[in-house]
Amino acid sequence: DSEETIAGVYGKDSILYAISIGIDALRDQNRIRFSNPGKIVFGEIVNEEPSRKVQRVQAAFDSAGIVYETPPDMMRMMWWKFMINVGINQASAVLRAPYGIFQTSPDAKASITSNWSEVSWRAANMRAKNWRSGGLPNRANPSAALSRISGSASANRPRSAGIAFSAWHRP
Repeated sequence: DSEETIAGVYGKDSILYAISIGIDALRDQNRIRFSNPGKIVFGEIVNEEPSRKVQRVQAAFDSAGIVYETPPDMMRMMWWKFMINVGINQASAVLRAPYGIFQTSPDAKASITSNWSEVSWRAANMRAKNWRSGGLPNRANPSAALSRISGSASANRPRSAGIAFSAWHRP
């Protein structure tokens, strides 16, 4: 929605899509600490040949020493980031569970798989809505991208996992 809002003010040609990844920042009162500044992933929806606008931002980032990536399929990256935020980050925050538990516990894995299925279902619906209105190119298929990432996309609306996490819940 933010892109549409910005495009409404500055015009669609002024928009580049962007996410930040790999940042391990922790807030402590009014201070932020990190060991990895991460990188900015940005570009047009499709970047097989980066546009002049993308190349200008790349040059600015190069000059400033900012780490970036311009993927060929920006829409896939945006849905991937959303899936990570919903699937793991939110579950970890709500459950107060460390990230490692999602690699070792079958119940925790089921939770994130359920969350990813929800994102996949929503992505498929967004793609259908946007494709009908001419908003996304045919190859920008978030549901298929999520299926490749998570290994489990569902065409049907997923049900809640309803799993108890008391074994690793930290007070």
